[in-house]
Amino acid sequence: MTRIELQTIIKNLLKPVDKTGQFHMENIRVICDMVYSQFMSRVNDDIIGDIDLYSKEYTSQTVTLDATKNLYYTTLPTPIVPIPGISSGLRHINTNQGLDLDFVPTTELEMYYNDGSVVHTTDTTIGYWLQGTKIWYDESMTDAIATAGVRILLIPRFSGYATTDTVNIPGATDMEFIQQVLQIIAPSAPVDLKANNA
Repeated sequence: MTRIELQTIIKNLLKPVDKTGQFHMENIRVICDMVYSQFMSRVNDDIIGDIDLYSKEYTSQTVTLDATKNLYYTTLPTPIVPIPGISSGLRHINTNQGLDLDFVPTTELEMYYNDGSVVHTTDTTIGYWLQGTKIWYDESMTDAIATAGVRILLIPRFSGYATTDTVNIPGATDMEFIQQVLQIIAPSAPVDLKANNA
């Protein structure tokens, strides 16, 4: 189902306990974010090979130079689901032109250890690491590559999908996802206090 279909079904199922319409789509989206992240955190070796089913590609992402660090970075286009062992939800990076470069996940500490080594003399391998909401690139990132921009494959949170995007639920059906969201919302759903037998 698409993101908007899931949210609409949840809103409609809440009507019997939410007659005053207190739970609008934004509230539902926030709870869906939480539940989707829970489902993604249960990803195991059985579906790691199919993890790209739950990812989304963002093209033409800007690469910016930080003058203080003299390193390039890209700001994440959307919050991601941090999945241990899978680059924290950051799947692949490459240029907008093609796949001729190798972007390799690393850590900032490893980058400093490699500083000035042969790793930085090639323009076909670029190390990157995630820090907060920024993807930092090592010194192999050149002005020309940065100007071209990058394509990033991420595992976004529920809200990172467009309303018309299909949202695949890992290890569960759409109905199981909806039921989990309703279990969180229902105990706190506003009660219609009007004694009008409505």
